[in-house]
Amino acid sequence: MKLFVPVVGSKLKLLNNTDVTLKYAGQNTRFIEKMMGDELPLKNKTITLTLPAGMLLVVDRVYIRQGNGADFNSLTFKVDACEKSGIPKGRFFLSVDEVNTLDVDIVTAKPEKHSAKNARSLMECIFDNTPVIERSNGRVLQLFFDEVAKVQPMVSGQLMCNLKFEYERFLDDVEKHRKKNDLPSIQAMSETLCEKLCAEDREKVVYWCKQINNARTFLDGTLSDKEYVTLYSFSVKQIGEEPAIILRKPSLNPDLQTFFTLIAMMDSVVGAWCKVERPNVMMVDTLYRKTLKSLMLDRFSETDSFGYCFYKNNHTPRSLIVNKDKSQACLPMDVFGENLFTRTKNAGLGHDFIYQTDEGTMLTPAQLRKIIK
Repeated sequence: MKLFVPVVGSKLKLLNNTDVTLKYAGQNTRFIEKMMGDELPLKNKTITLTLPAGMLLVVDRVYIRQGNGADFNSLTFKVDACEKSGIPKGRFFLSVDEVNTLDVDIVTAKPEKHSAKNARSLMECIFDNTPVIERSNGRVLQLFFDEVAKVQPMVSGQLMCNLKFEYERFLDDVEKHRKKNDLPSIQAMSETLCEKLCAEDREKVVYWCKQINNARTFLDGTLSDKEYVTLYSFSVKQIGEEPAIILRKPSLNPDLQTFFTLIAMMDSVVGAWCKVERPNVMMVDTLYRKTLKSLMLDRFSETDSFGYCFYKNNHTPRSLIVNKDKSQACLPMDVFGENLFTRTKNAGLGHDFIYQTDEGTMLTPAQLRKIIK
């Protein structure tokens, strides 16, 4: 026989109906729970599963060790749902000994890698091959993300943040901001503005205050201690020789939208008060600074036609690649150490991010980077 060692991304098609043994432990836990519902086996016990002929097994992890670790040698596979066989979409692992008994056709021996070295070089290649007249209208970015979309993800899921933590930290930062700049309370600012502004502008202030009160009442009443909400869907893709993280903007969570409204309304009150009471003093800080709002893609500044972007508040000095309508972004590997979504030390900026994979695994940025590495 010819020797074949599968790698992550290899696709294998079963030739026959095949009985396999799944242990109710580790990476198999969620898969078995989705499949069996309430009729679960005892922990660490095994079940027999019949995989139908023709099922596609995509290698998701290869675990090979020596010494004591060799007892756990295994391959993890991803499968699509098969309603006829009662198999859900998910991932499970099999021991290497059992994998070696499978009769399969090799559909894809090795996952595709793009010919470019990494995301940066892919962008430059597309730029060089795009007519000059089209380079400034978003065409380069469109072609880049079209090309990236063709690459199969290695890991995908939701990038989430702890909204309760962000909300409480924002209120604390507002108090620090007031004391640092010797400002009165938001309520006192509003009262001053209502006294000094014309009727039309007073209506705006009243509206801002109403929105602030409504937002705080809503958030105080709905947020739990660990209220994680989705910021972006994410996928990790191999582009050339390096991985990159692709972010896509989903529909905004209502709790998150309310939080952003609170930030904007408070910022409006502070800004209006400063114009009236301190017209000759430039306020260096704004309430957006260090908040979650400043990390959203629509807060990015556009720079050159390569699509390189950076945060207006300079939280992330290294540029990202963001499409023209700012609905998705690419984090090349060279920004992992600096970008707040991926770096392991937040240097006082203190956001609580979690990557939840499609299989339900919760990963910190450090754990995700370890998996990618």
